[in-house]
Amino acid sequence: MADTTRAQSPKKPTDHQPKAGEMVTVTFRDKDYTFDARHTKDSRTLLSIRKGALDEAIARMLSPKDFEAILTSIEDEDGFSELDELGEFIDAAFEAGGSKNS
Repeated sequence: MADTTRAQSPKKPTDHQPKAGEMVTVTFRDKDYTFDARHTKDSRTLLSIRKGALDEAIARMLSPKDFEAILTSIEDEDGFSELDELGEFIDAAFEAGGSKNS
């Protein structure tokens, strides 16, 4: 059987196509969260952390559902949580992404 027209056509260069970022997974409070490792070096993410807006930084990295899961996981029995615990997620995420949180 003859090759299809598509199979016979020359390969198109792939250098113009966007390259997907490397996805990494971090385990936090016994749950896995997957995100693009480029967020750990992204200017907007780092600026959010620098100004103390950890919620903005995490929202850039994760889906709304995963962000809510993190907030729920750090709540105490009365539904309250401490901001330092979000910092623990940031530290773990940056370590998984191969960057240090400075």
